[in-house]
Amino acid sequence: MAADSEERGQERQEINDSTTISAEMQRLPEEVCKQTLDDWRDSAAEYVRSELFDKKQFITDEEIGMGGSIQKLVCVYINISGSERARSFWEERGGKETVRKTFRRNLQAAQNAMKLAFRGKYKFRKRHSSLKSSSTSLNDTPL
Repeated sequence: MAADSEERGQERQEINDSTTISAEMQRLPEEVCKQTLDDWRDSAAEYVRSELFDKKQFITDEEIGMGGSIQKLVCVYINISGSERARSFWEERGGKETVRKTFRRNLQAAQNAMKLAFRGKYKFRKRHSSLKSSSTSLNDTPL
């Protein structure tokens, strides 16, 4: 009887050991390789350019901070698993700055395009009005 209980105890210990080992093998490393970080940054910038900027042009520090709406959307889009990995990417590895710079660049490009369009209309109106005034002055002169 004592031998049976001792064998059961050893079997349970072996099962616990194998469960512990398999659980350790399934964990993802906390450190992320440089290539993965580069891919995440590229994907975050592309997501901002293609999806977010069309819907939201101005962002606040709360939205872009850790736990903010923009941070959550970007991390879900690029499939960052684990809150520690997301925090590391966002705060320490340049994710937040990548998103901020992408928003700034897109906003600056939109502003420049509007300035050029406005200048073009203004120059056209000015030239058109000067042509119109010169043609009326020609018509007013007696022959």
